[in-house]
Amino acid sequence: MVCTDTNRGNYRPHLATNAVYRTHISVGFSHFINIIIGMSLQSQRTQLYKRNEKTLTTHERLVASLNNAHDLITECDTNKGLHKLGIALSAFRRQFTNDEGLWVNQRRWKSYIKETLQEHKIRDVLLQDPLTRYARDKYRGYPGDAVTIDFLYSGLSEPNSEEVGRELSAATSLGREIYRGINNYSVATAVRARKAKVTEALDTLPQRVKSPHILSVASGHLREAQDSQLLKSGDFGRFVALDQDRRSLDEVERTCGSYGVEPVHADARSLLYGRFNLRGFDLIYAMGLYDYLPDPIAARLTDALYDALNPGGRLIIGNFTPDCYELCYLEAYMNWWLVCRTPQQLESLARRYSDVSVHTDASTTDPIAYVEITRRPQLPVSRRLHPAARGPANAAPL
Repeated sequence: MVCTDTNRGNYRPHLATNAVYRTHISVGFSHFINIIIGMSLQSQRTQLYKRNEKTLTTHERLVASLNNAHDLITECDTNKGLHKLGIALSAFRRQFTNDEGLWVNQRRWKSYIKETLQEHKIRDVLLQDPLTRYARDKYRGYPGDAVTIDFLYSGLSEPNSEEVGRELSAATSLGREIYRGINNYSVATAVRARKAKVTEALDTLPQRVKSPHILSVASGHLREAQDSQLLKSGDFGRFVALDQDRRSLDEVERTCGSYGVEPVHADARSLLYGRFNLRGFDLIYAMGLYDYLPDPIAARLTDALYDALNPGGRLIIGNFTPDCYELCYLEAYMNWWLVCRTPQQLESLARRYSDVSVHTDASTTDPIAYVEITRRPQLPVSRRLHPAARGPANAAPL
């Protein structure tokens, strides 16, 4: 570029250079602005994509996890597949609960189970497991029956009942492998630990009370007593096994009747409405019942059981906690739904009393919380909080 001054005849090359610089600066600045605008738009698109990915592909990620778990279970590593399945289901389930694991939208979760999880090919594989199939079909008409619990008690050892042994014998080799894997879930190990906890409470009871009176509420097959030295020694006054299922009580009679255990056919409503006049027990325990009771019924039943304690007597209640991630497997493939409670919620059932000592046992690794209510010895036995639980004067003594 040449720049001249025709009037003065002077050649000024610096003017040409400045013009070029100005042009380059203008073009460069415009390009820089375009880059900034483009980066901003790209950032907005990326954020929008991430938001859409989070909401739109959660289902796709779960399906991919189901496919992966299916391949692991059927081809190479059943335990790893079941572990990945539990983690994936739990992560997806959390969007239907709050930070404490309590339900926000249980209806949507149930709908998703029906429309998606039950339609995936992994379901038919999992149903080869006799425990999953038995729990889902509910042969006794209600969830968590005594045979289902026997499946969990058996664990990796020999079956402890004829029904469990028969189901395991009829299962496929993959079904038995899945069964062993399910028994490694914390749900199963916690149920076995719960039985051991009650067995220990039974065996140490004579050290505190001579010829104690014992009541097991929703006793099932009373396997914890069969493992105890207390039962074999006969070092007790009464041992009452109360359950709504006559078939469970038939098993109690067969295995424990000769030791003096008294089977009583009754349900929770019988206790609430005074069909039995409970009194005089040194130990009462309810280890599986509260998992199915809404809060109002749980509170009233606690009142009735508390009032049945002797001075110095102890009531032990167990309840699954909501932070057990493997509960999603029970819900999705066994149609087994529990009423979970935090340790604080379970303890609140007992804190209403002024004359008790309360101990709550909750572990970060055990998905079952326990509350122990001990009635102080110096106070009188009769104390009823709910007149509806008092019952008629001619109620049958228990």
